Amino acid sequence: AFSVLIVLYLITAIAGYYTFGDLTFSPILCNLPRGDDFAGRVVQVTKLFVSFHVLAVFPILINALVTEIECKYPFFRPLVPRSLMRTAFVAATEVTAIFLPFFGELMTLVGAGALTMIVFVLPVVFNFKLRSMSDEKIEIWEKFAGTFVALVGLLGGGIGVYQAVGGLISAFNGDT
Repeated sequence: AFSVLIVLYLITAIAGYYTFGDLTFSPILCNLPRGDDFAGRVVQVTKLFVSFHVLAVFPILINALVTEIECKYPFFRPLVPRSLMRTAFVAATEVTAIFLPFFGELMTLVGAGALTMIVFVLPVVFNFKLRSMSDEKIEIWEKFAGTFVALVGLLGGGIGVYQAVGGLISAFNGDT
């Protein structure tokens, strides 16, 4: 799955860079045509799908946190208190996103660091640790492949963190 994703990301990145070069804006949808013609309408529909995706996935993301709170504090288990708590979490997130300066840049920093660890580094480390605890032999090619994945992930994450910190510094200095 990772190999397929890497190939798809590379194709998209190469095509995007070839098309837009250094003039690429973030988010990438800002580079697409605007207007009332067919292409502009496709971009509008795409933005609606992206917005819907964010709204649909958010409850899944906060579910782990609120479920733990519900388990620890039985008061929140009935429907009304549970719904109020979850609504309060969504409202707090909205208020934070609206009023925290440079929220986008901060989320880029958190995403670059956290996603690198969650997707590339920690699975390899946990796999190696669990297998060594069970006295299962790890082949040399598995060690090499796992180390390679972790190092490539750390390199990509390091670049992302570096760029995110640069973006935050620029935002604080008023350069953006």
